[in-house]
Amino acid sequence: MIFQSILLLLTLSAIPLAALPSVENGHYKVGVLAYKGKADAIDRWKEHGHYLSKQLAPLQFEIVPLSYQGNEMTRAVVERKVDFIITNPGHYTELELEGHVSRLATRRMISEEGVIDQFGGVAITLPRRTEINAYSGFAGKHIVIPSKSSLGGWQVHLREAITQGVDLREVASVTELKNHRKVVQAILRGEADAGFVRSDLIEGMVKKGELQFNQVRVVNPVKQGSYPYLLSTRLYPEWPFAMVGEIPHKIAVKVLHTLIEMPHNEEAAIVAGIAGWTIPGNYSTVVDLFQEAGLGPSDFKV
Repeated sequence: MIFQSILLLLTLSAIPLAALPSVENGHYKVGVLAYKGKADAIDRWKEHGHYLSKQLAPLQFEIVPLSYQGNEMTRAVVERKVDFIITNPGHYTELELEGHVSRLATRRMISEEGVIDQFGGVAITLPRRTEINAYSGFAGKHIVIPSKSSLGGWQVHLREAITQGVDLREVASVTELKNHRKVVQAILRGEADAGFVRSDLIEGMVKKGELQFNQVRVVNPVKQGSYPYLLSTRLYPEWPFAMVGEIPHKIAVKVLHTLIEMPHNEEAAIVAGIAGWTIPGNYSTVVDLFQEAGLGPSDFKV
């Protein structure tokens, strides 16, 4: 408990002290990346808005689903149409490197093996495509992905492919479908040679009766410790909850404290399918990925 308190204080001290437009009885918008569609994002995160509004009254928090389509999340952040965001680590890192956001907390996920705070990506193809066994085998192939802004659906796969000697941006045909489920559906219909999605999606679709395990095959399967889901890549920190621009210090502290104190059995956590929030993870692994793959702002690429 003492160690966690020290880490919490260090996190708070890293938050900018500037207090600009918002006021203490203000209305705050929380942009959420709708990688499974906007309806899913609303269902999953609306209770977070209610929880924050209740705990921090008279402050009000509104959940705003933002899709990959038209770079909605990026535009909302750059144009300051949202005050906080919940998004994937790759997208967050790009926005952080451009000076738009600062992380407050990292979500903790519930799995059959316990609480986890990391994820990766899984590459899939049809079972009959036995000639595709590794990322190096994607050369000359048609690949479907949710978005090039997706960490689990593109960026982690790109890094693994480069490690295996192929740059998919140069040797493969890549189509963005703007939704992870649509990637799986496209593979089932035989519309592409392979697809990339975030780890845990396959299990989630199977659990909901949308897919059977024997309908797809994992390419480049790997095992990372006790991680419980199908996986093709390295693991990275889970999604962050971040503030946009220079939110007043007092407000940022209140939001951070409220998130970290959220009980695992709170309705907001249950509906979101998470175990709660913890202090920010180490996103330097994502920065390493960006450097190796030449991603991020133009002045950051090496």
